[in-house]
Amino acid sequence: MKRIISLLLAVTLLVGCMTVLSSCGKKGGGAEIAVYLGSEVYDFDPGDYYVSDNAAQFMSLLYEPLFSLNERGKLEMAAAESYEIDEEKREIAIVLRESYWSDGNAVVPNDFVSAWKRILDPKSANPAAALLYDIEDAYAVKSGALSSLDDVDANNKGDSETILINYRENADVDQLLANLASVATAPVRYSVIESNPAFWSKSIATIVTNGPFRLASYDLEEGEICLERNTGYHQPADAKRADKEVKPYKLVNFWAPNAKLVTLTYDDIANKTVFYLGDATADARKNATLAKKADAYDALSTFTLAFVSENELYNDVKVRQAMSMALDRDAIAAALVYAKAANAFVPHTTVGVKGEDFKPATLIKTGNQLAAAQALLPAAAKGAAVKIVLNDDNENRIIGALVEAAWDALGLNATVTYKKTKASTVFDSTMGDEVQKYDSYVQYLVKSVAEGSELAAEDKYDVVGFDWQMYSTDPFVGLASLGSKMCGNGVEFADGFDSEGEPVEGEQDVIRPSLAVWTESVGKQYDAYLDEAYSATDEKTRAEKLGAAAGLIASDCPVIPVVFNQNVSVIGKGLSGVDVDYFGNVSFTKAKLSGYMKYLVYDEQKKDNK
Repeated sequence: MKRIISLLLAVTLLVGCMTVLSSCGKKGGGAEIAVYLGSEVYDFDPGDYYVSDNAAQFMSLLYEPLFSLNERGKLEMAAAESYEIDEEKREIAIVLRESYWSDGNAVVPNDFVSAWKRILDPKSANPAAALLYDIEDAYAVKSGALSSLDDVDANNKGDSETILINYRENADVDQLLANLASVATAPVRYSVIESNPAFWSKSIATIVTNGPFRLASYDLEEGEICLERNTGYHQPADAKRADKEVKPYKLVNFWAPNAKLVTLTYDDIANKTVFYLGDATADARKNATLAKKADAYDALSTFTLAFVSENELYNDVKVRQAMSMALDRDAIAAALVYAKAANAFVPHTTVGVKGEDFKPATLIKTGNQLAAAQALLPAAAKGAAVKIVLNDDNENRIIGALVEAAWDALGLNATVTYKKTKASTVFDSTMGDEVQKYDSYVQYLVKSVAEGSELAAEDKYDVVGFDWQMYSTDPFVGLASLGSKMCGNGVEFADGFDSEGEPVEGEQDVIRPSLAVWTESVGKQYDAYLDEAYSATDEKTRAEKLGAAAGLIASDCPVIPVVFNQNVSVIGKGLSGVDVDYFGNVSFTKAKLSGYMKYLVYDEQKKDNK
């Protein structure tokens, strides 16, 4: 594991102190560790189309897939206890370890298979679908070529502990197993989803998790998420030692509510208000102490700007190229401190489990190219208004200011809007009434565009920026998300059929395109490279085709990669046992806090212990 340096720190909130967290729980059972993992999460569905590393971090604490990848990328057992591969039958038999959901129900094979079929449902949009394309018929189902999700060749073997997967010919079995380490493939309880499909992942009453922690409380108004030990994680809920598998009793994550940002200060005196810090303001990122002692971990995601406008201006490749060239990615990465300038769409860490010889045929120049960009921008585009929307958090405000300045200097009229939430009304079956729910605005927008939903006038922007998840060590998965056929956005099915069951002319089923804006001929070539990589029978050919596809992104600019994301870790004195995986997500399963009874989160509890 990389070195994580202890740093004595204090955290001051613009809206008050930690006393707002009184809803989380009671004294006893182990350490209550106050942490700051990042800003709000509005939805706790591991298989949703999430667009931030912050959401991915929370999902990794609440849900557990079959496998995990350690910091070196080595496959390790997680929810799986063992597996066997039958090459003659092209079968993988995966045996689950004994483990229980946070409500005490046993985790069973169908929980995983149901989750995978949700991702592969052609009616839904989710780029995580490419994780599963090596399962027999998975891609055919996602693209609508096969009509039933039951055609996906993954199922319960007939007992309560074994999953049987049939993989396609030419599949990279090792990579498929590594893909099943992505939290996007973690299990869900289908019965829970069915009972409350519009609201289950937003309500404490219905969220059940199989990971080391459960969601104990969640308060958007007060700015708090409390995660409590899942006592049934890898053992029966009534096991003699509740802390055998998960050491901490609680993780209390906070943020400043009412759309205000957290102000962080650092001191060499142990205030010990918070023991883990995973994000920082612009000023804190420049703090000399933090710069020397904090650790950064590569995340499998790229902050990317995508065109979501109906304006034909962005169909001009020169406009897209000029907008990309105008960005000084080195300067943006330097301002973020914990990021790397993106010289490609997929991060350098996506090289496959075998470290295949993958390299983009063309790389993005990361330095200042403003003069060349100004010369390239067509005269018709000069002065054009560009409406940009980003999530409202510390990192996005740093990026947004620099993007806006760069595009203004290019000759455009750029305006960045920072948005947190999108409110809507849904029926909550647990309450028997309509309730207002909140989504991450950027997640709502990206998902709506991917699904082809009609947007209200106030939701129409030209460019949206978000953390584009790669989901996998395999470059194919990330690259597939920009393809026209393999992107995972599914199918828009025809509504009308004739008397013989054939679609009415003009109403044929249509595969939803990706968020990428391709020059037509280049887009066709990109799809061809993906197809050739998918059907390749040797690693060299596969790597070459993926490298060629990656090169087209750099040259045609269907989206604009900006920086490779990193997660920052700062640990307070007394906290140990914190680990990190290959996705850059931090694990607290084995975390210990020395003298934890002195650092209870709640003031009332501290008074009780005096």
